[in-house]
Amino acid sequence: MKYNFKRFDYSLHPVIVLALFVVGINASFAKETMPENAQEKRYSDGWECVNGYRKNDNQCKAIVVPRNGYLTESAYGSGWECKHGFAEEEMSCNIIDVPSNAYLKASGDSWECNRGYREAGESCVIIKVPKNGYLSEYASKQGWECEFGFRPIGNACVAIKVPVLGFITGSFYGLGWECERGYREEENDCVAIPVPNNGYLTNISDSRGWKCKHGFSRVEEACVAIKTPKHGYQSSSSYGPGWDCERGYKATETQCIAVKIPEHAHINHAGNDWQCDRPFERQQNKCVISR
Repeated sequence: MKYNFKRFDYSLHPVIVLALFVVGINASFAKETMPENAQEKRYSDGWECVNGYRKNDNQCKAIVVPRNGYLTESAYGSGWECKHGFAEEEMSCNIIDVPSNAYLKASGDSWECNRGYREAGESCVIIKVPKNGYLSEYASKQGWECEFGFRPIGNACVAIKVPVLGFITGSFYGLGWECERGYREEENDCVAIPVPNNGYLTNISDSRGWKCKHGFSRVEEACVAIKTPKHGYQSSSSYGPGWDCERGYKATETQCIAVKIPEHAHINHAGNDWQCDRPFERQQNKCVISR
């Protein structure tokens, strides 16, 4: 269907004018029906309630602020908060009952026990620090920690038993001690680590506590010289046989075998195999152009 916009039916002119008039009246009416205690929005169309009022059924109703509360400028939440020293509870502000040996927090909405006391329900009880213990600066359950060389067991600080050739770590986990370099823990004792010939002690935590020197590999409890095949060289990797093949050779269990490169191919990036030149494709042991 085609419309002829060049022709205009002037009989419709009064209808259009009336429609525009009605729209204008409605817009004016909508603007005039802005409820009491409302204001136009600054950065968008419409209106919003002034401070102290909340929108409810297209009206601005006053926010009921409980005793010991005050209005906030936030458009979210209840629109009020409790004064310092009061806490909100069931739409009211109740005074915070600070127990003995406690103080009101800076936030004003809760309390905390004085140093040397810990929270127990709605009261603060004195912290009983055991011998070889001290008051904790952190909020721990018992409110105290043990001095260096002691660990908490029940309500006491018990001395950590350190074996000969061991030292205290200060850690709360594990045994609380470790063995000196060259020794390892066995049945709560420190025993010497037997390092084989061509081996050396490790600084990191290791099941054996030693590793083999370069050019040797670990075989059970010994360090055995690595036999490097022809066209091979010793590698620094801690895995595998301890040697790699030169570029152009491929490793078997004991040898380095030359890579046979077919026509229209070249050695790959790794150097231990070949790949076809473009546009050839590999099929078994040769390079062909697929059709």
